[in-house]
Amino acid sequence: MNRKLVIETVPCLKDNLSYLIVDIEQGEAIAIDPGEAAPFFRHIKQLEAHFLKPLELKAVLTTHHHHDHTDGLADLPEIPTWTSTRDQSRLPAAGGGLKRPQALLPTRSYSWKDLTGDGTTDTCFSVMEIPGHTEGQIAIRLQTVDDSHVFVGDTLFSLGCGRCLEGTPEELFASLQKIKRLPVETRLHFGHEYTLRNFEFWSEMHRRHPAETKDIVDLGALCEPKRELEREISRDGFLHRKAPTLRDELLSNPFLKIKNATEFRRWRLERNQF
Repeated sequence: MNRKLVIETVPCLKDNLSYLIVDIEQGEAIAIDPGEAAPFFRHIKQLEAHFLKPLELKAVLTTHHHHDHTDGLADLPEIPTWTSTRDQSRLPAAGGGLKRPQALLPTRSYSWKDLTGDGTTDTCFSVMEIPGHTEGQIAIRLQTVDDSHVFVGDTLFSLGCGRCLEGTPEELFASLQKIKRLPVETRLHFGHEYTLRNFEFWSEMHRRHPAETKDIVDLGALCEPKRELEREISRDGFLHRKAPTLRDELLSNPFLKIKNATEFRRWRLERNQF
């Protein structure tokens, strides 16, 4: 594809990570998971000042219906709104429009024009159903000129994974297996910055249960995401870890090293109580 896209992380609320997919040349952007609208408007103004050209928000995509990923919809312009089939009836359209959001289907691919109604028809977006955190949770995949990306919502986090609020641990485990089958160079874009808390959890589990965690907790690999986050904070002031590759996370995230759903259930319940 010819379209050159840039991914911008937009921190929202306390620890939410939302995103802008930006086409600087065309002056267009797509929002993902707007927990609130104001940070998006600020970020767009910063990009306009930096590139000395206007930037128009053209569409918004959501990975699941929870309010901390969707409360900004009402304050955005009336632009095309996309979500999972399950969440169509649970979300308003952006800007308070009367039309309900449109469904992102896992059976097809989407071009920029498909999603925004404007621009080119080169195909770059696709969808995976990854239930467990919620029934309608989806992952949104994006292929740019240089990179592969996936926006995983609250299914997967740095060193962690989501709670099972509408699904079961078995469903969530199966969804993680889907993510693990993506190309290892894929960049992972999480719904929250939980690196430090998940590091504390697995460090404590390894201390309490060394024999039971020896196959899933590598202390050296576990420390690396924490160091990455600390470097980001000290160098650029970012309060979030730069999007790792799937290869990085497979090495460091114990939840991705668990071999079966029974073991996964055990550690997910432990994490719930931590």
